[in-house]
Amino acid sequence: MPRFRPYGQTRAVCGYYLRDSRLCISCVSAEESSQATMLRFGSEGAKRRYMERHCFCRGSGACAQAQLLRGRLAG
Repeated sequence: MPRFRPYGQTRAVCGYYLRDSRLCISCVSAEESSQATMLRFGSEGAKRRYMERHCFCRGSGACAQAQLLRGRLAG
């Protein structure tokens, strides 16, 4: 089985993106590094589609992860 290569490591433009594994994306706030979230997916394809819609786009503030992290900082 081939070794997993992170898909978003060089492509992500979202300021909240931290890293990704085969089925997960980890996000962290730039202002508060102790607050991190992890999003799990049922398949690699679902994770890749999510990343293309959110992590790789400028203005990806509509992402639920970004909203959650932003809300934690505001509240």
